[in-house]
Amino acid sequence: MSTIADKLTEAQEKALDTVSKSQEPVIDAVKKVVEAVEARVPELKVSLGDNLPEISEFIETQYAFVNKVLENQHTFVQAILEALKPVTSKVVEPKAKAKSTKKPAAAAA
Repeated sequence: MSTIADKLTEAQEKALDTVSKSQEPVIDAVKKVVEAVEARVPELKVSLGDNLPEISEFIETQYAFVNKVLENQHTFVQAILEALKPVTSKVVEPKAKAKSTKKPAAAAA
């Protein structure tokens, strides 16, 4: 029997899988559009100067920052949960330990 957490995890994984699968046709469509217009785009070579990073570098630094924010928030929430323990332990029953499903050994005949 699945727990609520198992069902939630399963739903989250299905949602992420759906998002990933929906991205594939978008990437394919962008590639086809680029193939169709590539020959029509003139060479302009606009300089972005030394002050601006490459677009891919910019994206990477922004995702690195977001990951730091998420880690910070995770640490924050864990600290809040720890601070709440004196109260939550009074109102929330601790989870029962899993029972062993081992069957006793059959008696020798």
